[in-house]
Amino acid sequence: MVKQTTVVKAIMHQKASHTPCITSIVVAGLAKDNQGCPQTLTVPRIVPDHIPGLKRYYTDSAQEGDAVAPIADTGSTQSPDARGITLRLEIGDLLHSSYVSDEQKSWVYDVKILSPCPDIPPLVAKVSNRTHGRSIMNEASAYDALRELQGVILPRCYGYFRCFLDLQAITIIPWDPECEFPRDETTFDIFDWPNPRASFNILLIEKLGRTLGEVEIRYKDIPVLRDTLTEMLLATARLGVMHGDVHRGNIAEVPDGVEPGPYKWRIIDWEMQYDPPDTEKKCRMRILDDLDWVLHHQ
Repeated sequence: MVKQTTVVKAIMHQKASHTPCITSIVVAGLAKDNQGCPQTLTVPRIVPDHIPGLKRYYTDSAQEGDAVAPIADTGSTQSPDARGITLRLEIGDLLHSSYVSDEQKSWVYDVKILSPCPDIPPLVAKVSNRTHGRSIMNEASAYDALRELQGVILPRCYGYFRCFLDLQAITIIPWDPECEFPRDETTFDIFDWPNPRASFNILLIEKLGRTLGEVEIRYKDIPVLRDTLTEMLLATARLGVMHGDVHRGNIAEVPDGVEPGPYKWRIIDWEMQYDPPDTEKKCRMRILDDLDWVLHHQ
């Protein structure tokens, strides 16, 4: 089991490291105009909404069951500023799709970085469906709330980006993969789809390796893995955020060639989250219940 002091040292080390602030992105490979010609999208970085009533739990200075005062509303530590950069990137292969019922909710793409920037690692881009932008923002809010744990328990997040698009002038390919070009503009209706002011949402996250579902787990390794994942999920709970969708596909390896720190795993996909139970004992029991299913039944 990894001690909390080890995690604190890892957090302090990454706070000292330099991470460039990306204030906007120019994205190629997702959009076409009405004639079918590829278009780039310039998308500004947005500070996501804060999780309401966020509190720290189970601290040494509080009795078990008592939450300390809410975290100060200081804004995102990675908020855009005047010294930031505009990152040019090209969307690559589709790596993963998420569904709600039979509808695709989001897509995760490999990314080719076109701007020279040696301090930025390989990235993936998570793009929401036209009706699920709030899910991407909710995930961005979780990354912001858990910013101390990025690069230790979560992957590093390089920003949440949002803009409004006139879908009567442009087509987002994953939103309308069967679109035929040129488009017939006489069929457009200002009160119907395609929306002339659609919300486009994208999240940039460092690229990870295989998920736990892609790794062979030996039975004898399960107790150590369970203890490790328990400590990781407890660390996020202490900052007020419980993961709401723990499964093998949402636990990924640190890629080869990257210093993993105290953990070789990262917890991903924070769209669904909830407040922790009021005591650490209850929280640990809930986490162990989730992990029992993940490690023994999935």
